[in-house]
Amino acid sequence: MVRVVLLGIVSGLVLVLALAYVVSGSVGPNPPAADVCAEVAGPLLDEPLAGVTLNSFFSALILFVQYMSDFSDLYRTVRWLMGDLDTGSFGPAKAIGNAMLADGIDPLDQESVDRWIEDFNGRPIDERDALLGRLPGPG
Repeated sequence: MVRVVLLGIVSGLVLVLALAYVVSGSVGPNPPAADVCAEVAGPLLDEPLAGVTLNSFFSALILFVQYMSDFSDLYRTVRWLMGDLDTGSFGPAKAIGNAMLADGIDPLDQESVDRWIEDFNGRPIDERDALLGRLPGPG
């Protein structure tokens, strides 16, 4: 099944590249911005439809990653791609900041923050969980 998907992705990419090449030849002379892009990034961006081609390629790459992921990761990825940042939170950062302030650490003093982090990471997990609450883990 994976071979069929890979074959579909590769053939779609070749088709998009060929279509962009054919259409770009019929557009006419390159706009001045294309000359600047050609000097900076090389011949790929010299084509007027290079953005369309790159967009199609990376869309295919995203779809392949979605195809290979499990349902929960797929759900979060699709929501994130649609602009939903609600699945994340600043709860852990707030808890760590409050714990540092409670210990008298100045957040602007990088050396004291680094020492506090080393000390915090050396604590047992139960003590860290008691201080911060149970943080969400992977999976």
